[in-house]
Amino acid sequence: MPAFIDWITAHWFSSLVILLAIFAIAYVTKNHKSLFYKE
Repeated sequence: MPAFIDWITAHWFSSLVILLAIFAIAYVTKNHKSLFYKE
């Protein structure tokens, strides 16, 4: 998919930011469940 590759090369920074955001949210959720799941 050349178009997909072209989009990634054109928006690699945005893609990286999104991936980092998802990783950060997953990390916080994993380590601070008490903040989201209060008894």
